[in-house]
Amino acid sequence: MGKIILKELIKDLDSVVSTSIAGSIAEMKLNSEVTSITSDSRRVIPGSVFFAINGSNLKGSTFIEDALKRGAIVAITDDTQTGIGDRKQF
Repeated sequence: MGKIILKELIKDLDSVVSTSIAGSIAEMKLNSEVTSITSDSRRVIPGSVFFAINGSNLKGSTFIEDALKRGAIVAITDDTQTGIGDRKQF
């Protein structure tokens, strides 16, 4: 499988759901290679895309900061009240 670039992965998200992209997204991050995709912040490695999905007991957005600290290049959530610094709407 060829490498996946972040902007190719998220280009159609706005047509699927209203999504907030958390973190500081510069053009260079949009051109970053995606190393993994996960909804478990403990499994984030540098270059990961983190999906903050709500579970039955926990809110996925609670783990966004941890995922970003672990090297996620983007965190995707439908929670508009994350309280995380810069957000860009797609």
